[in-house]
Amino acid sequence: MRSPSSPWVWSLVALAMGCALAFAEAHRIAAAQQEVRAQRFDSLVERATAELLERLNIYEYGLRGTRGAVIAAGNGQIRRESFRRYAESREMAREFPGARGFGFVRRVPQAQLPEFLAQARAERADFAVQQRSAHDGDLLIIQYVEPEAQNREAIGLDIASEANRRDAALQALRSGQPTLTRPITLLQASGQPSQGFLFLLPIYTAHDGRALPLDAALTAEGLAYAPLVINEVLAGQALIHDELSLALYDTDGTQPPQRFFAEPQADDAAHAGLVRRVALAVYGRQWIAEVKATPVFSARLGLPPPQRTAQLMMGASALLATLLYFFLRDRQHRRQAMVEDAHMAAIAENAGDGIVGLDPQGRITRWNRAAESIFGRSTAQVLGRPLQDLLTGADGSAPGPLLPTARTEFTAQLQRDGRRIDLDIRSAPVVAQDGRSLGLAVTVRDITEQLRADERFQLAVEAAPTAMLMVDAQQRIVLASRKAEELFGHDAAELRGLSLDALIPEGHRSDHADNVASYLRAPQPRAMGQGRALYARHRDGRAIPVEIGLNPVRTREGPATLASITDISQRRRLEVQLQATLDRLRLAVAAADVGIWVWRLEDEEMEWDARMFDIYGVPPALRAGSGWVAFWQSRVHPDDLLALQPGLERLRREGGTYEASFRITRAGETRHIQAAAIVEHGPDGRVQRLVGINRDITAQITAQDRILELNTSLEEQVARRTQELHHALEDARQATRTKSEFLANMSHEIRTPMNAILGLCYLLAGQQLPADAQAMLQRLRDAGQGLLAIINDILDFSKIEAHRLEIEQQPFDLGGVLDNLASVMAAARGDKPVALVVQPPPAGCRYLVGDSLRLGQVLMNLLSNAIKFTERGEVTLGVAREDDGATPGRVRLRLWVSDTGIGIGPEQQAHIFEAFSQADSSTSRRFGGTGLGLTISSHLVGLMGGNLTVASVPGVGSTFSFTLDVATTTAERCPPLHQAAARLACGAAARRLQGMALLVVDDSEINREVAARILGGEGATVSLADDGSSALARLAQQPTAFDVVLMDIQMPGMDGYEATRRIRATPALRQLPVVALTAGAFPSERDKALASGLDAFVAKPFLVDQLVQTLLHVRRSGHAAPADQPPARPGATALDVQRGLAVYGDAAAFALALGRFMQLYGDEALQLRRASPAEAAALAHRLRGAAAQLGLVDVAERAAAYEHALGSGRATDAALDALAQAMAQAGAAVADYARQAGG
Repeated sequence: MRSPSSPWVWSLVALAMGCALAFAEAHRIAAAQQEVRAQRFDSLVERATAELLERLNIYEYGLRGTRGAVIAAGNGQIRRESFRRYAESREMAREFPGARGFGFVRRVPQAQLPEFLAQARAERADFAVQQRSAHDGDLLIIQYVEPEAQNREAIGLDIASEANRRDAALQALRSGQPTLTRPITLLQASGQPSQGFLFLLPIYTAHDGRALPLDAALTAEGLAYAPLVINEVLAGQALIHDELSLALYDTDGTQPPQRFFAEPQADDAAHAGLVRRVALAVYGRQWIAEVKATPVFSARLGLPPPQRTAQLMMGASALLATLLYFFLRDRQHRRQAMVEDAHMAAIAENAGDGIVGLDPQGRITRWNRAAESIFGRSTAQVLGRPLQDLLTGADGSAPGPLLPTARTEFTAQLQRDGRRIDLDIRSAPVVAQDGRSLGLAVTVRDITEQLRADERFQLAVEAAPTAMLMVDAQQRIVLASRKAEELFGHDAAELRGLSLDALIPEGHRSDHADNVASYLRAPQPRAMGQGRALYARHRDGRAIPVEIGLNPVRTREGPATLASITDISQRRRLEVQLQATLDRLRLAVAAADVGIWVWRLEDEEMEWDARMFDIYGVPPALRAGSGWVAFWQSRVHPDDLLALQPGLERLRREGGTYEASFRITRAGETRHIQAAAIVEHGPDGRVQRLVGINRDITAQITAQDRILELNTSLEEQVARRTQELHHALEDARQATRTKSEFLANMSHEIRTPMNAILGLCYLLAGQQLPADAQAMLQRLRDAGQGLLAIINDILDFSKIEAHRLEIEQQPFDLGGVLDNLASVMAAARGDKPVALVVQPPPAGCRYLVGDSLRLGQVLMNLLSNAIKFTERGEVTLGVAREDDGATPGRVRLRLWVSDTGIGIGPEQQAHIFEAFSQADSSTSRRFGGTGLGLTISSHLVGLMGGNLTVASVPGVGSTFSFTLDVATTTAERCPPLHQAAARLACGAAARRLQGMALLVVDDSEINREVAARILGGEGATVSLADDGSSALARLAQQPTAFDVVLMDIQMPGMDGYEATRRIRATPALRQLPVVALTAGAFPSERDKALASGLDAFVAKPFLVDQLVQTLLHVRRSGHAAPADQPPARPGATALDVQRGLAVYGDAAAFALALGRFMQLYGDEALQLRRASPAEAAALAHRLRGAAAQLGLVDVAERAAAYEHALGSGRATDAALDALAQAMAQAGAAVADYARQAGG
């Protein structure tokens, strides 16, 4: 007979075959449709990218038209009105949709900026240059752009002041090709960040653009440009429709792509997986176009969904399967109905469970033998009675009614023979074919013993020391103990019904499945996964190492498995710790290079490890066996064995520890062994074995003996070397003293005649000499100053070698230092075609604390070298701030001097800062110099906390730079520059020592004459003495006749020190100021002079202004005060010729400098009226410094007053008018002086 499930099987087979055919057909249709979509999508992508590039090509035509308009206007002749007429002649909106306009960017060199601004403001009064950041190169200024109304914000922008715009502009200028910038934010479209571009096309005037020279960027007149915003460029294009979504990225291969355009759906997932990334080369940029399909794309294809065909085929299959099922089921029912009744009676009667038949009212109609046995009642006793009358509920109450239309299952009890019987009762309705209820079929089972067994089993499981789980055949948990709750973190209710896989970590579930399958093939008590690591999963996700024991059991529901689970986490931790301890012990033993031995006392045998065998020289082939105690005793030196025995015996008896050293003999040589041992006790407390180590210390003993020998030898060598070092140190000290004395004497002997030479030059410069004589005098003076500079360099170098050069820390005005350098170096430049650029200090970095003299010395040395080695081009002194301002009161400044001179090769750069070193021998022959300047400058920068470096390319130029961390101060702590300039400008014309009586003591007749003439020219009365004795005699005769004594130090007979001591010892002369006027220039000489009682120190050759200021400072109070200043000569304040000649040396150079001044500053008053307050203050500051240097006193004072008025915020018109008047008077005075000098 066929299985009752046969109709289902055949109907399911029919349904499965139909569904399989439906799925296969749907898959075929879907694949074909996807190929159609891909082809259509690729076509749309190609068309979209082509339209994008075509749109950009249109703008190139516009740029070329703009360039043609500029070139047609002539070289630099395009003007605003002509550019506007050209723009109005084009239909911008129709010809170039999406473009914001077209414009012209003019290249403006820095030097031509004022001229350009004047021309631009003539066309547009409010024209101003906008810069994102300052830079040194040419400016690229947007001069014209049309339509102007929607691009007004961009007019005047220097696109070279922003990196992205500048990079694209330079690329276009160098390549001659149209070029796009990176995505930027246009000034006129600031609300659309990083969505704009500048489209640039270079415009050249010197060639046709097809064969660019190397300096093409320098010959360009400018660029035609178009500002673009990508949203506007793509607005209204056919490619922007609802079938595709577009996103655009800009990339250069070095950084992640930057997205600058995206449609609203660009971030959505691509429909049907259709997405393309297309690389586009767009005018010097690399773009990536990311195109995605939208749902509208597929909808417009009109392809029917494959699911519809599959659904129709599956519906037909289901209908067919249903019809087949009902047909087979009816046929099966008819066959079964014939035999069912015959079997039912036999089954019911012989069943082990009680079977009871009830009518619809619940009365008993059938009662088999098993029911008689369970209830203890015969069929006759129960027929017609309700079954509930025989039962009580589990709680002693009456059970609920049995429902005739539903299956029910419950437990009940009955009392029989004085004991309680537990029953499992299950009922099912009996229904006729026409649907009528015929009653219930009830099955009754006695489960009393089973429940008692379940209770005992539950108690045993709960009492188990390990976690216990019972799982059924489907691997679901049916029982869990309290230990299981603790192990897994779930309570018993959560565990029951849970799949066992849920308690296994994910990484171990496959292994668990293999273990379960292995157990189910042969269920028997055993450990799971023998030899494998098993893990359970806690509720919090952590894995717990476990051991699992399995036992098969049978339950009412069928076969099950009882699992005993032990948490072995603690055991694993102990095992790991034990293994780590063993590893460390092995490592320690190996590192200590010791051998380990165990001496068993019960059988007097030893166990050795491999290192023990190595120490005693036992080859590997002989290491098996026993008898190692006797072997050890045979190897120990006999004398040492006798000494070892008592200690070993005591260790065996008393325990404790044992240490010893002894000798062994091995292969004819003696080895030294260090040993130690402890005892191990047995359970009875007696010593069972000795455990110890041996270490070969032969090398250590040998080294100690060798050290003792070497120590004796080294002590002798140290004593000998110490004596030699004392002699060498004394020789070095003597050499240093000799060198210092030689330099002092050399300096003195050279400075004495140099004082005379330069003094006479100073005196002759004030005379009316022929032009030829003036020129020779200037050469003589320059030669003397050059020799003096060499002497100063040698002395500075000597101080550096002796580590006696110190750096002062005083407030100073960095702007003043730079102004002074600009003036001095402008004169030093002479007629060379070299532009000298001195940058002003950055904001907040003007007033500093440091050594302004040494800083100026370094910068002047670098500038002098730059001018010397630059035949034409430019020399720049720059200063920039490099810190972020995070440290109040301190700044980090980078100073550099760059030139466009001959440059320095790499091999010469390695030695450029070494003493007496120049780039090569030809440099010394051609340009001269000692090679000490850079050495001294490098050391000075090092003392100031910096590092002087050089970067140079031969034939291109050099840059020397250094960085200093300096403290800042305030202007109040620095002398006001305009006051100092005024004093300097006016002081040279005055007879500053009028009425002062001086005594000059010097053994050199010519130096006495020079001093007398110079000081007499300053208004002083000068007396002379040729040595200290004659000076004392003169002072003894006239103790109150002199205000100051100028004393030479090194003189024959009585020197200056002795003469000064005697003056101080004379009460009448004790307060008389004495100034050292000496050729000694060492700090030690200065200190010695001041210590001997001298009031001040002036080195020869002296500077007149310095000497005069010193004398005014130290003159005797109240005696022979200077007379009133004589009135200035007419025109002296307009042009102080004497002051100018004192700076420039000869009339020709002075006249040339005056002419250059008028060329640079002749229209300064007009520039000041047009400038902003900040620009005007900077211009006035430069004018003041240059005028003071040239002796233009009125201009210097008026410029200082105007600068002060700007700084205080007062009205400046009157001060500016006064400055303009002073400039006019200075121009007239300069013209007069030029005529006199030319005549």
